[in-house]
Amino acid sequence: MQLRQARAALERRLAAAHRPPRVTWVAEATAHVTLRFIGEVSDATTDQVRAALLPAIPQSPYDVEFNGVGAFPNHRRARVVWLGASKGQDETARLVAVVNARLDPIVGSGDDRPFRAHLTIARVKDLVPFDWDEAFRTVPAGSTRSRIDHVTLYQSKTSPQGPTYTALCITPLGGN
Repeated sequence: MQLRQARAALERRLAAAHRPPRVTWVAEATAHVTLRFIGEVSDATTDQVRAALLPAIPQSPYDVEFNGVGAFPNHRRARVVWLGASKGQDETARLVAVVNARLDPIVGSGDDRPFRAHLTIARVKDLVPFDWDEAFRTVPAGSTRSRIDHVTLYQSKTSPQGPTYTALCITPLGGN
C-alpha cells in the first residue's frame, strides 16, 4: 500500500535529520478518510447521530485513488502529514455534503473550509526546522485505490498507545 511506502520513505528522512521533529504514525489498519469530526458528545447525542446516519445514503459506490504526500496546514509548519486523493475527490465532497446535512441539525455546522479527501499518515508533535518538501520528494510514486461503499460512524478513544476506534454504525451507499 502507498501508505506503507510513504511512511518508510519519511521515516528514513526523519532518521537522517540532525534534530527531527517528533512524529506519531497512524497505524495502517486504522487509516480512514474523516468525513466529519464531531468531537465529544453525550450518549443521547450519539444516539441521535447514529439514527441520522443509519438510512442508506443515496449515492453510488465509487473509487478513490490516493497518491501524493502533503501536510496541513502547509509544508513549512506541518502538523498533519497525509496522502491526498487524486481521484474521487468530487464524489467524496458530495458524500460529505450529505453527512453534514444529516448531522448539522444535531451537532451544529462543521468545518467551513473546502473538503479535501486524504488519509492521515502522521501527526507532527513539535515544530522544529525540517525540510518537509525534500522529505516528500523522497516518497516513491505510486497510488492506492479504495472502494467507497459505506460510511462508518466511529467512536475514538485516545491513549498513550494511540487511538482506538469502535464502529457505532455502518451506513451503505445505496445508489441513486
